[in-house]
Amino acid sequence: MNNNDLFEDIYYDTILSNSGINEMSFLVSNSVKNILNNIPIVTKKEFIERVEPGDIITAFKPRSVIKKSNKTKVTSKIMASIQTSPYTSSKMVFNKKYVIGYGVTDLKMSQVDEVRLYPVKNIVSERQELCLIKISDATKDQKRKAASYMKSKLGLEYNKSDVLKSVWDRFFNRKIFPFFKDETLDPEVIKEMQRPLFCSSIIALAYIVAGYKKGFNNKHPYDTWPKDFILDDNTEKVCKVEYGY
Repeated sequence: MNNNDLFEDIYYDTILSNSGINEMSFLVSNSVKNILNNIPIVTKKEFIERVEPGDIITAFKPRSVIKKSNKTKVTSKIMASIQTSPYTSSKMVFNKKYVIGYGVTDLKMSQVDEVRLYPVKNIVSERQELCLIKISDATKDQKRKAASYMKSKLGLEYNKSDVLKSVWDRFFNRKIFPFFKDETLDPEVIKEMQRPLFCSSIIALAYIVAGYKKGFNNKHPYDTWPKDFILDDNTEKVCKVEYGY
């Protein structure tokens, strides 16, 4: 480790970790920060006890526990700065024992990120911070149907190009050649769709299939980001668990 790496580790582990949100506070928008600051912190055990099918878990891995890899650090910075939120990934609670979605394993089994089931306990025990979100006005049946749709997409690969398209749409406020303007929102078509998606868009589409028509934070379903679940007025930010708590 060179001096620059040492300084960065000390900086992130001391100054930024005490800044009120996490090590990425300096990249977080005020709207996201205000919400995150008011979410109760619970133990990992309490977090697990509160999950229900159809809930959304947004996650981020604190910089202080990221492996010392320049590529990982750069990617972490880029994703947080683009999304203006530390929580840059999301997955759905399938049942009391499993979550489902993209990025729910360390990918040791495969180099391909695809929709997988993964134990809730494993997700919570990993060195990351999590926020549990419930869709307040979705019915239990809609939540069950959304989870069922996610299961039907097991093995569906992650779409990096859609992430880039979404960044373009956000940057230009969907006014200059928006990529997703012609994408179908027909639930029957979405149900049969086999094109790759990304972590938050597949959740938004799952709820369309389930009959939930409001979307999240007024964003196009194919352009939904993890922070939109946090910012949406119809979601309840139940609790969060912090690394080391």
